[in-house]
Amino acid sequence: MKKLAVCLILFSFNLKAEPFFNKKYRKSCSKYVNLMRRNWSMHREVPNLDQGPVGICYSHAATTLIDMYRDIHMPKYSKRIALSNPQYTALLYHMEYPGGSYLGKSNTLDGGWAQKAIDAVRKHGMCRFDVINRSMQNFSKENQISTRDWYAFTEWFLEFYDKKTQRELQRAPNKSKALKDIFSRYTKRKRIEDFYNYADFTKIFNSMKPYLLTASYKDYAKDVFGQCFKKENIYLPTKRLPKIITHRGIGGKAKRIIKELDKKNPVGITYTADVLRGGRKWYHDIKYFWKSPNHQSVIVGKRVRNKKCEFLLKNSWGNYCKYSWECQKDPGGRELGIWMDADTLMTATSDIFYFDVRK
Repeated sequence: MKKLAVCLILFSFNLKAEPFFNKKYRKSCSKYVNLMRRNWSMHREVPNLDQGPVGICYSHAATTLIDMYRDIHMPKYSKRIALSNPQYTALLYHMEYPGGSYLGKSNTLDGGWAQKAIDAVRKHGMCRFDVINRSMQNFSKENQISTRDWYAFTEWFLEFYDKKTQRELQRAPNKSKALKDIFSRYTKRKRIEDFYNYADFTKIFNSMKPYLLTASYKDYAKDVFGQCFKKENIYLPTKRLPKIITHRGIGGKAKRIIKELDKKNPVGITYTADVLRGGRKWYHDIKYFWKSPNHQSVIVGKRVRNKKCEFLLKNSWGNYCKYSWECQKDPGGRELGIWMDADTLMTATSDIFYFDVRK
């Protein structure tokens, strides 16, 4: 009965939410903001990255907030900022908060919270882009595998390697052959199929043996990014980022987002990813409200269309654009963000977070 009562309340609220929202916020929302634009002819150099099959949306949201804040509010010594690395951010998070994954995977980088990932970056600093690239190249060179192989192996390792696969490999007499057989199950993915066809699995196993037999991606990442923990190899300004403010609860989120966007301050959100494909119907709003939040992204713009306030959401699914909402692209056809109904998005959102920008 309690669930039914809540659903009825939400239904009645939904019928009134749109005119109420428009009446109260339409004027402030009508000021067009698109933080992906530096001016009318140029877009900011903060790309729509693709998290792929890996559950590190939290680190993509964190690095997007960090890089947009650096690009907009911090001094720059060149026209383009060097971008932060989501994998390294995820590593810092799990180093700082061991067991902090809500997915129950203690040895991977999957699952986390952008707010805490940003706190970890503030504590340790973001590793320089060139150092990260050099670290990956050096690791692959030392182990006599190509950087391309390293990427492909890492993608597979992150998504598929678990305790069951680890035990299977441990029991196999010919481990390099067993590793290739295990890989053969995942060749439907083009990148992994190419890797399967050309990779030397004996070299792969010999170089990755310590990580394969312990199933620890965290140890793997620590070894790869070892140079990043030296003071001279980090962006020192990232240790001076302002604190993160988080707002939870049902009310007031849209109003706060509008205020922050007017200050050119992007806002991260925790929400259910179902809203990206589900569209806007009253029964969808109830479903979104009831679903547990499982995704994090960043709001980077606002506008009014057809008397409705819309937010521009920057997601981490690459050049996807297969949403139930309008997908905005740059002149090259790459996805910049998704224009979504503010009411519906807020129904699916459990909390918002942003840097403390005082103006």
